[in-house]
Amino acid sequence: DIHPRNKQDVGYRLSLGARKLYYGEHELRADGPRVRSVKTLDGAMHITFDQLPEQMMANERYGYIKGFSIAGEDRIFHWAKADFDQNGIKVWCEDVPRPVAVRYAWANNPADANLYSVDGLPASPFRTDNW
Repeated sequence: DIHPRNKQDVGYRLSLGARKLYYGEHELRADGPRVRSVKTLDGAMHITFDQLPEQMMANERYGYIKGFSIAGEDRIFHWAKADFDQNGIKVWCEDVPRPVAVRYAWANNPADANLYSVDGLPASPFRTDNW
């Protein structure tokens, strides 16, 4: 089913894009966080976004970031923990000591994906592997 249940939010997001592109409101933020770079360091994936950590939030009661999974060279993905760090987000899993790939919101209508901009716009799904 490709039709979103919440049509009001979809319409609002489309209107932000139109306002920015066609009505010249260039200062308006029309999209959520997007990945800029990913690197592996000390058994974790470190992800930088086009927004600073203070411009992002976990839209969840307790503030936990959800929706990330990582894999090692065996290409088996495991649900991962994630937290904001000084440059973006750090993602790790005890079952994956040497991660090589990370995915976010990589499923049909992922209910647990909760990374948003402080403006209330969701982060774009992504993957770093091409398996």
